[in-house]
Amino acid sequence: MKDRSASAQALRYTTIAFGLVIVGAVLFALGRTLGPSADLRAESAAARFDLMSLVPGEPVLFEHGETLVWILRLTDQQVLTARATDLADLQDALARNAMLPPDTPASFENRTIDLEGAIVMMTARCDRQGLVAVYSDFPDHTWFCMRGAEEYDALGRRLLTNGLGTDSFDIPPHIVSDDGHLILLSAADLLMHNGADHLLYGSND
Repeated sequence: MKDRSASAQALRYTTIAFGLVIVGAVLFALGRTLGPSADLRAESAAARFDLMSLVPGEPVLFEHGETLVWILRLTDQQVLTARATDLADLQDALARNAMLPPDTPASFENRTIDLEGAIVMMTARCDRQGLVAVYSDFPDHTWFCMRGAEEYDALGRRLLTNGLGTDSFDIPPHIVSDDGHLILLSAADLLMHNGADHLLYGSND
């Protein structure tokens, strides 16, 4: 009787183990079918925008997670007007560029994101109300916050006009890849990026 009971128990354990193997294989196959690949997850985690697709004077509203930005390729007239603007004519003369030190001046070069100086990227929401800024094709008064009556130039710099808000639009953390894609960075990405630059180039002090 003991031998028969032991044999039955061994058979039961073998059957259970075999069943678990089958269930595991099915779940694994199902996960491979339904779950996103590592490459897909990595791609979706990065906010990439093709800057080559921009048309001069036609802004694009780009959203990634909680980040909402305007991206604009400047017209020739907007470039000329922005370059000619004196910082003394601005209510906010700071660059507000997350990739630069806080006290960096709001020059043309510090408010554009490409080497040619033709592309602007900035937060899209007005500071005080959270509403999205409105675009116009005026070369000198280009962006408006309707509720607070604030006016900004083509680079998103706060002009010396009436209105409640005083700061220019922020330029959030970002990089531009060699193939012409804008990549928005999280706070953690920015720390890693700055850390890599420090290792490669050393301190700027």
